[in-house]
Amino acid sequence: MNPTDLPLRDIHLPAEPGFWPLAPGWWILIALSLALTAWGLWRWRAARARRARLQAILAVLQQAEDRYAQSHDAHRLAQDLSDLLRRYVRHVRGDTTATSLSGQAWADYLTGLLPASARSSDFRVQMLALENAAFNPRTSPEKARQWIDTVRQLIHHAYQQTPHGEAARV
Repeated sequence: MNPTDLPLRDIHLPAEPGFWPLAPGWWILIALSLALTAWGLWRWRAARARRARLQAILAVLQQAEDRYAQSHDAHRLAQDLSDLLRRYVRHVRGDTTATSLSGQAWADYLTGLLPASARSSDFRVQMLALENAAFNPRTSPEKARQWIDTVRQLIHHAYQQTPHGEAARV
């Protein structure tokens, strides 16, 4: 038999695989990349919003400090700082029941917001004096600077311990 008489055709190679559609491994890699990018953006926005909330809280504290520098009214300063702390606890910490506390219970609650290494009896005494000064129109201005520093310390320490997903409106 003559090989040219056989009805065989020449060998045809399959077409080169194209760029599209992608192999399943590439789809998995793309999905993973998109998920990681979305997660990174979400974390970045959350951190940015968190920094903005802290700046807003500190701006309110600075306004109270500036108002005190102009008027030297320690009673008004104590009211402003007490109001700031209650707003912080209600909106940032999300604890609406704690804002009804007063006196020693309020001072103990605020002391509990600090990490154990920063807690002291002096802090509790300062918070109790601030709470009492907010209701006493004849407040002596000698502790005003300590109150501002104590509230600033509390906000910085407590804000670092606040869960990242918490919303804040100050």
